[in-house]
Amino acid sequence: MPFIGTQPRAGAYSVLDSITVTATDTFNLTLDGAAYYPQSPNHLIVSLNGVIQAPVNSFTVSGSQIIFSESLLVTDTIDFILALGDVLSIGTPSANAVTTSSIQDGAVTDAKLASTFLKSSDIGTSIQAYDADTAKLDVAQTFTANQTINADLDVEGNINFGLANAGRIYSTDGTRGSIQISAPNDATNRRVTYGNNYYLDSDNTYKQASTVIGGSALEMSATNADYGEFFFRQKQDPDAGGAERVAIKIASTGSVGINTETPSYKLDVSGVTKSTSFLETVYAVTGTTPAIAATNGNIQTWTLSGNSTPTDSLNAGESITLMIDDGSAYTITWTSLVDQWVGGSAPTLATTGYSVVELWKVGSTVYAAYVGDLS
Repeated sequence: MPFIGTQPRAGAYSVLDSITVTATDTFNLTLDGAAYYPQSPNHLIVSLNGVIQAPVNSFTVSGSQIIFSESLLVTDTIDFILALGDVLSIGTPSANAVTTSSIQDGAVTDAKLASTFLKSSDIGTSIQAYDADTAKLDVAQTFTANQTINADLDVEGNINFGLANAGRIYSTDGTRGSIQISAPNDATNRRVTYGNNYYLDSDNTYKQASTVIGGSALEMSATNADYGEFFFRQKQDPDAGGAERVAIKIASTGSVGINTETPSYKLDVSGVTKSTSFLETVYAVTGTTPAIAATNGNIQTWTLSGNSTPTDSLNAGESITLMIDDGSAYTITWTSLVDQWVGGSAPTLATTGYSVVELWKVGSTVYAAYVGDLS
């Protein structure tokens, strides 16, 4: 049947209308009286004088006309022309009909991708393909000024920095702070920093991305043959002097230093402290030759079980309150513990209730004062 407009390009097999031969090479193609437009010579099977003609070599098409390679004679006969109906050369595919395997490798180019899609032309050639030998995706790409990635992405999803230089992820802006993660290559003291406008560079010195403001960083170290350490570092605004300091350190021993990098105690504070209250540990001393140490607790009780000789295990600057129960009237020899008594001599202990003694150490000298008894 004839069509209005362009012929359908998929699915019809039609014998075209008969053609009366004249002495020419060009003839009109019609189907049911209407012009027929084949897609190409290859979509027509043409029989001339009982011989099937070769498309392109023996004839071509132009619009709705067939053009033979040479003019026909009036005695020639065009037996038939069968239009293959463009046999799904391709029509418009149905929705969700095209699968990955239907697309030829390399057929989709950057020109066919949306402008918002990240293309190779946007980032250069420094992002390398997966390396089966190292099992890593190597990344070494500068996107714009001050925005650099230098890392390896391994098969487990780890991003490894600092293989040859300081590995950093950072973004800077002169009007505000920046997030910086750095990991210099240091085989002895492996350090990673997470900072705001303050980072550890490849030469293991701290630097700033912007020098118009101060900065801060958390440094995490992992030293050989020991526990790791934490440093809370601060950088003063260069306009105000540019000083650097460690505000808090958690040492490999587990000790915490505030305003000191060398904490000698579990909490070592350089400066004045303030607290609403302290919880004291009450420790029970036992035996007749106990070592008196503040590490056991600042309040210590001692029920005598015989004549006793305590010894000194106090550190300089430490003090304790010792509450002694001498209900059996035993004696204490103080000379191995106390160097000097307030008032000049040791007290006589009460035999009922507690006798309270305050001990403190200055330098290498242990001082003692008898507070009284609770009889």
